[in-house]
Amino acid sequence: MTKAVILIAINFLIVLATEFSGTLFFENGVIHIIALFFVVATAVPLARNYYLADPILKKFLVASIFAFLLFAASHISEFFQYKISGGYPDHIFAITVNFYLMSIFLMIFGSEIFLRAHSGYRHSRVHLVLTGIALAVLLLISFFFSIYPEIISLAPENLAPYAYGVAALMISFILWRRLVRLGNLFSKSLVDFFRYLQIMLIFVVISMIFNIFYEFMEEGLGIPAYEIVYFSHFFFYGGLSVMFLAFEDLLKIGGVFKDIRERRNNNKLTS
Repeated sequence: MTKAVILIAINFLIVLATEFSGTLFFENGVIHIIALFFVVATAVPLARNYYLADPILKKFLVASIFAFLLFAASHISEFFQYKISGGYPDHIFAITVNFYLMSIFLMIFGSEIFLRAHSGYRHSRVHLVLTGIALAVLLLISFFFSIYPEIISLAPENLAPYAYGVAALMISFILWRRLVRLGNLFSKSLVDFFRYLQIMLIFVVISMIFNIFYEFMEEGLGIPAYEIVYFSHFFFYGGLSVMFLAFEDLLKIGGVFKDIRERRNNNKLTS
């Protein structure tokens, strides 16, 4: 609880500092540096967590590490694209959303690997293959947008923002279902861990919505561009703060390999 209070206080102070800075954090890219700090801070408890030695849960957690790397890459990319472009053209927001979606796909990929291992490798590899293809396609699209930025427009009169919005909700829902399923497979001691991840997912989805409907918010609602970028990052910070608490929570729990193995053996005996 103490760490949760500290993280809430840190997020509150960041919001105050950012808002009182006016456009300073927006123009200098400080808002992205703070994002990298949250990525690193969240990755620390995961990297030092002995669960990585667990041959069962490791299949999901390793994918989460790579998801963190993509979260970091999204803000490094956003910072440099902003500096190169001298502003925020639509392709920057699209590429950022692509990175977020790739991070979610990586966690889905990790959950699929785990579920196949848990089932004794009886499940089809189709979902793994499709997830891998989706990751490759998003990476190629992002590379294409960076070379030809003029081909993507998130203007309200175009189809792109709505397609992105639907894709973000559908892909996030898939991960949500996987997290629920994983939570049901483990003992009650891990329920909070997967609930934390579900809350994190909500924050990340809201952050993506700010990026996807950037032009609608700016032109239709009259929200200043820098405020849209700020709020997108505020929700991202909140999501990673929850993720930090999720992996810190694992440090308090005993090993789960024996628990899952016994559960699987009992299922075999009763089937």
